[in-house]
Amino acid sequence: ELNIEWRRHGIVVSDIMPPFVNTPMIQNGPASKSFERMGIRLRPEQVAEVVWKAARGNKVHYPVGLQFKLLNALSAVSPDWLTRRVMRWIGGY
Repeated sequence: ELNIEWRRHGIVVSDIMPPFVNTPMIQNGPASKSFERMGIRLRPEQVAEVVWKAARGNKVHYPVGLQFKLLNALSAVSPDWLTRRVMRWIGGY
């Protein structure tokens, strides 16, 4: 929505979509089912590379990491009920 609204002003609004990034905030926070099931595989530098790419690009969505790119691609072609079920499982609900 923001991308559509601001495009007429020459502004591209994008979202960066990393799952869990190996930072002190994650390392020192409470454990969760999501951490166990998805893992904490990304480094901050990997996210920074995607931010740099997004700043020079014109796409709206930028999933980060192979695992999340695959999950995002599968959710685009899966029925909503299946996507919700998978996300609930990942979250431990």
